[in-house]
Amino acid sequence: MDFRGEALPGVAVSLDGQDASMITDGVGQYKAPVSSPADVELRFVKTGYTAGRLALQTKGPGAVNARPVMLWRLPQAAGVYLLEDYRYRRTSHATPRPFSSEAKSLVYGVAKLPELEATTISEPLIVVHKLPSYDVRLCRLGAAEAAPLDATTSMQEVWAADETLPVQMVPVDEPERVLWRVGLFGPLAPGVYAVHWGALDGHADTDPRIFLFRVTSTETDTPEQAGQDEGVPSEANGDGAADDAAPAEAP
Repeated sequence: MDFRGEALPGVAVSLDGQDASMITDGVGQYKAPVSSPADVELRFVKTGYTAGRLALQTKGPGAVNARPVMLWRLPQAAGVYLLEDYRYRRTSHATPRPFSSEAKSLVYGVAKLPELEATTISEPLIVVHKLPSYDVRLCRLGAAEAAPLDATTSMQEVWAADETLPVQMVPVDEPERVLWRVGLFGPLAPGVYAVHWGALDGHADTDPRIFLFRVTSTETDTPEQAGQDEGVPSEANGDGAADDAAPAEAP
């Protein structure tokens, strides 16, 4: 199934160590030919989706209870996204510059914010695609007076890191790990936020950009708005399967 919980046809299914392969039919079902008792691992591949894996223990010919496997649709390009209503919303990015604050300390920020994707979800589902999974940081930005280091202009409003929030990167797909979820440890207050890899701390070796979005309100939060109903689990597991899905028979 896809992350809506709907049947996913046209998925290539193969058994590790065997030449046999199958394609899921119009209702997402398949038949795996296993004729002797064995521990088998199935691999699921479809262009434009995360890969999936499922370990099964078979006792010979006959039906085997197999959990439904969930494949997430991939964004079209590398970047940081908000996933709401089963739709990827790409965040804007900017490259911070060094500034001198009123206290003469060095800060990194942007003088002008680009147009930002806004969400009313206090705990949005933030997804990282084809970007590093290490040294990821989430900051709440604040506006402060600062001047460019070249001193050709006077003080101006600069958006820089005001608070760094703890996050945990959770892989959506194993073992490829091309899609990651930024796990939050609590709700986000209204404001402007940036996902970055050290650019707001003056470290631009991994990626010089910051990826920006805005939280505007928390009054209308619902699980459906956040895209975290039955079709999108709040925690991904290693084999790409939905933990709360009902068992299915795979002959």
